[in-house]
Amino acid sequence: MFIAELKLFSISPLINIILKSFYFSGKILKKLGYGYTFTFCFICYALRLGLISLASTPWWVLLIEFFMQGPSYALSFTAIISYANVITPTGASATVQGLVQGVNEGLGKISYTAYTYLYPSTIILFTRN
Repeated sequence: MFIAELKLFSISPLINIILKSFYFSGKILKKLGYGYTFTFCFICYALRLGLISLASTPWWVLLIEFFMQGPSYALSFTAIISYANVITPTGASATVQGLVQGVNEGLGKISYTAYTYLYPSTIILFTRN
């Protein structure tokens, strides 16, 4: 049973990569604007993480990720990159986008790794009764 749960968590990121809703992000940004889009993304993140914390089995996590990954991660990432492109001077957009990506992928993952090293009990997601 535990092996099946590990396989499920290895499949979940693959599904997330395939099913992201980057296609609709431009239309949503034009309709709502940057401020309301960021607010919507933060609400979706809070809802997603709150639902994951209440999930009793890994299958619920997969279902939550399936529906909430696009509005939380894909839309927020697109909004951040688009807004960085709007506020940067001409010719510096690639530098700012690289900086944003470095903070997102580099600093965020380093912070998570340091936190789980200092508090290893936070790695356990589901306990067996």
